[in-house]
Amino acid sequence: MLLEISLKNYTIIESITVEFTSGLNIITGETGTGKSVIVDAVNILLGDKVSPEIVKSGCEEAQIEALFDISKINTVSKLLEESGITQNDDLLLIKRTVPSSGRGKVFINGDISTLNILSKVTEGLVDIFSQHEHQSLLKPANHIKYLDMFSDNSPLFEEYKLIYYEYLYINKRLEELNATNQDHTEIQDFILFQLKEIKSANLTLGEDEKLVEEEKILSNYEKINSSLTNSYQLIYDTENSAYNSIQNSIREISEISNVDSKFEELSSSINTILVEIEENAILIRDYLSKMSFNPERLEEINERLSAINGLKRKYGPTISDILGKKSKLEADLDNVVNNEDKLRQLEDEKDKIFNKLEFIANELSLKRIKCAKELEDHFIKENENVGLKGSILNVNIEKKEISPDGIDKLNFLFSANPGEIPKELSKVASGGELSRIMLLLKELITKKENGSILIFDEADSGIGGITAETIGKKIKNLSQNNQVICITHLPQVAKFAKSHFKVNKEIDDNSTFVSIGRLGSNERIEEIGRMLSGENITEKTLEAAREMLANT
Repeated sequence: MLLEISLKNYTIIESITVEFTSGLNIITGETGTGKSVIVDAVNILLGDKVSPEIVKSGCEEAQIEALFDISKINTVSKLLEESGITQNDDLLLIKRTVPSSGRGKVFINGDISTLNILSKVTEGLVDIFSQHEHQSLLKPANHIKYLDMFSDNSPLFEEYKLIYYEYLYINKRLEELNATNQDHTEIQDFILFQLKEIKSANLTLGEDEKLVEEEKILSNYEKINSSLTNSYQLIYDTENSAYNSIQNSIREISEISNVDSKFEELSSSINTILVEIEENAILIRDYLSKMSFNPERLEEINERLSAINGLKRKYGPTISDILGKKSKLEADLDNVVNNEDKLRQLEDEKDKIFNKLEFIANELSLKRIKCAKELEDHFIKENENVGLKGSILNVNIEKKEISPDGIDKLNFLFSANPGEIPKELSKVASGGELSRIMLLLKELITKKENGSILIFDEADSGIGGITAETIGKKIKNLSQNNQVICITHLPQVAKFAKSHFKVNKEIDDNSTFVSIGRLGSNERIEEIGRMLSGENITEKTLEAAREMLANT
């Protein structure tokens, strides 16, 4: 139940607060006063997107706020809990702020939230029936939705949708695998060729670096051999070598070591140099003794490096990259080889899901067929109450391929007069008839959903006379088990109000002021009188208004 709605700096409204009651709340007022602003504000509170243009001229921010009693709507409490929003007993407080520039904010029970969560939490909280909604009956695609709402197929339909989209996902996977499988042989041959090329090289990590070092030595054999030979002779292997010269200097210093002890230390230090020279000379001699020039080995190294460099150009700049490519190719080969196995598994899975989907689709179809007959019978019982006496509404159901909404193709067929064959609703029903049929559907649906909040936004437009009276009675009947807020121009509807509100608009000094207030008994008589005769309200008009109100 909508307990209260407050609007501040919203469109042409400076500040209003409306407290609604249970039962039938009627809102009236002259054309152009802004009666439908309430409906627009409710839509915003239910999650509609909004632009800064709704902010009243000269103001920085618009505020829309509403308080709901959700004690009879269990689903909202569950959604609040799932969304992690603070729960406030059986109350739901929604507030939206819209700045003249920048992004607005959403608050649910005082917690800042998002539009997505707001839309989720308020789903099904309010059912709005606008003056143009009956036009949705012109589209047969909507007929199945209304039948499902009447038959309460939602749980089964939700299960069907989950399985249907799982079925679509499996189909997509199969298409992708089948596309890959078409090139199966060519891909497999190419992978095998690359693997053979890499494996036959028998690469080891660091191999290329060692080969490059060995190639440098062999390519520079003569230079290395000449330099080391000369060096060996200069430091060790000739009469005037460094080794012999230092050895002679040690003998000379030893002869004077008894003169000063420092000469003994100097002799010892030079002797250390002599030892190092001898050790390095031995290293050079050993290196020379092991050196040999092998042109065949040099050619072998160059060929190996050429092969490795060829692989690097194809598979990566290092041996590590090439070996990584080998691992990937082996995995790709497994995928190609196992592709057919995966296809068979997915085909089996697809068949199982389709069988389950088909079973639920048939179950859903049987429920629809049964409920279609119930809907037709209810329509015949109630049609006279909305001025459609003798009319028939048939629910034509044909089978179709599995689709997002099942295997049923629905079309409402209508006959306004006895003896006429029912034809497509969109081709034979007038606007007034469509409006009354929609009202009947709303009534039948809400009978199964007591506790709803129903808003009629001039849904009785284009109706008058006796039909308007019957429409008013229908709306009043709906208010026995639901809160109804109805914006109307018809006194035949307004007279049934439990709470009657009037919207007034005043223009003063180029400024517009809108107010809304609940009418007392005498004020109601005057408003009904205005609705009956316009500005020229006479005593006879007021008497007629009193009589209308007395006959409710």
